[in-house]
Amino acid sequence: MLYLCEDAIAAPIDSFLAEEFGGRPLATNLRRAAEAQDRAALAAYDPSDETVRRRQAADEYDTKIGRYREALDAGCDPVLTAG
Repeated sequence: MLYLCEDAIAAPIDSFLAEEFGGRPLATNLRRAAEAQDRAALAAYDPSDETVRRRQAADEYDTKIGRYREALDAGCDPVLTAG
């Protein structure tokens, strides 16, 4: 946890906000804020990481389906196997 004295940060933050959002219509400011958030999300997105997760999930499901098939081939009741 970080504690900051309001006196130390209020003026710089007010200045930043006035610079970023001052003098523009509200709709423009909201659009700019949303676009900045989208850019941050895109910058943090790693498609290779998502691909790896999807492949792992697919492999897990393939393994599970294989076990179900083995159980069914061995004569297990389909209702009990699926439940």
